[in-house]
Parts: sequence; C-alpha cells; structure tokens
Amino acid sequence: MLLLLRLSPSLKAMSTSIRNRLPGKIEKIVSDRVVSEVLINTAAGPVTSIITTGSVQRMNLKEGDNVFAIIKATEVSVEKEHLTNR
Repeated sequence: MLLLLRLSPSLKAMSTSIRNRLPGKIEKIVSDRVVSEVLINTAAGPVTSIITTGSVQRMNLKEGDNVFAIIKATEVSVEKEHLTNR
C-alpha cells in the first residue's frame, strides 16, 4: 500500500505509525476519470502511486509539489525465473 501525504507549511506536527516515509517531489500526474498515477522522485529512486482522481483533487496535488510517499506493505513476494534445460 502506498499513501501520499502533502507537505503543508501550516501543519505543525503529524503522527503516523508507518515508518517508511520517503520525502519527494511529484514529477508527473496522469489522470483519468477514476484513478491517477502519481510519479514521485525520492532520494531512494522514483516511486509510483495509483490513487483515486478524487484524492488528487481533494489534496490539490500538482506536479512540483513536495510530498511524502508513505509505504505500508503487509506482504512482500519474491519471484525467480526458472531456466529450463534443453
């Protein structure tokens, strides 16, 4: 799960139990009527979030905004390609 948090100068403090908070800047937003893809450049690399277009509008997200990518994963899977002997 990836959440976005917009930085606001009016906020004094925020509290969350999620520890994976990556500060970054929105590079690109691609929206349709229902969902939006938000590309965030962070020091750890690019992070993409898929959120509702309603959330983009409600948060007034724009390219160039400073935000936090907040990552909460309940599961991580590993996949390895198997080579077949011929």
